Amino acid sequence: ALPISGLIYLPSHSRDFKNPEIDKYLQRYVRGSNGIDYKQRIKVMKLLWDAIGSEFGARHELYEMNYSGSHELIRMFQLQQAQGNGALKAMEALAQADSGAFQASSTTFYLEEVVQESVRAGRVLGTARGVEVRLGEVVTEAEFRGDEGLLRQLLLILVDNAVKYSPPGEVVEVWLSTTAEGYRLRVADSGSGIAEADQPYIFDRFYRADRARSRREPGAGSGAGLGLAIARWITHLHNGRVWLERSD
Repeated sequence: ALPISGLIYLPSHSRDFKNPEIDKYLQRYVRGSNGIDYKQRIKVMKLLWDAIGSEFGARHELYEMNYSGSHELIRMFQLQQAQGNGALKAMEALAQADSGAFQASSTTFYLEEVVQESVRAGRVLGTARGVEVRLGEVVTEAEFRGDEGLLRQLLLILVDNAVKYSPPGEVVEVWLSTTAEGYRLRVADSGSGIAEADQPYIFDRFYRADRARSRREPGAGSGAGLGLAIARWITHLHNGRVWLERSD
């Protein structure tokens, strides 16, 4: 049995039940079924109307929008947050990579210049958190052909990640060396490390191992879990690989 009906039948007052001319129409057009009479049905309709269609309902909806947020406002807030922290651009880059639409540029440049500039940018991040970002041993005349902008992004992701998870007073260091295969970039921090169970997954999209880390400074773990996934994508794009060497 359905206890509701069109709102055109809704009585304006309980006195309508006592008016014989109105009551006979209510009995005829708003009658219930399965033992539900017209008065019970009207009472339910009145409760529903008060909840969703009346001034009370409007006030409740306004309260929800102001204090809980409407779905539209929540989506807009999430979009603005993603734009602000770079997550939206990261998602777009990964989507383009998956679809094959991304076109990397290719120029010849010197890797040591990219490393030095990235360390300077990292020092700005480190200063805000009381972490020193230091330039280690860096080879010179490290000529390389690839997407310079993406490699800058790769280094900033690694340095930013190291700074985020280093407690104040610690050091993040960056090295550039040569190997038999080419060049090796190394970013090291002296934080508390990542749990062994989390280590195989840290380069996966949206994976965050913050629970395994003991530090809880503001800003740590505030990203979308895409940074290291993008770092791996950039590395693979340049026929390289990225890995976690050690996490004590």
